[in-house]
Amino acid sequence: MNVRFGKDIFPYRMLSDSNVILALLTAVCSFMWFKNIKLPQSKYINMVGGSTFGVLLIHANSDTMRRWLWQDLLDNVGHYSDEYFWMRPIVAVFCIFIVCIVIDRLRIVFIEHPLFTYMKNKVLDVL
Repeated sequence: MNVRFGKDIFPYRMLSDSNVILALLTAVCSFMWFKNIKLPQSKYINMVGGSTFGVLLIHANSDTMRRWLWQDLLDNVGHYSDEYFWMRPIVAVFCIFIVCIVIDRLRIVFIEHPLFTYMKNKVLDVL
């Protein structure tokens, strides 16, 4: 194995690339852990779960959105020398998640439900 400094070093790749064995192992273990948790039915958990895909589509839709959000708006790397640098990314991720859930819920209430109701009435009228 040809070992060079930088991103070509195997241990670096094991920790930084999202398509490698550690990411897969973490995903499988997380799934197995959550699969075995017995949670009661909850309206709020279902609401958040129903909007999670919308969160992904909103905040990671394009490279332009990711660049604007993480580099221009939040600039967590630029605040690395701050006293509470470790808390900034955690709060940023939480805020992005909440804002994207609100956007997705507004989409569901003002676009999806009226559109589906309209389509349902039209289909029933035709039948």
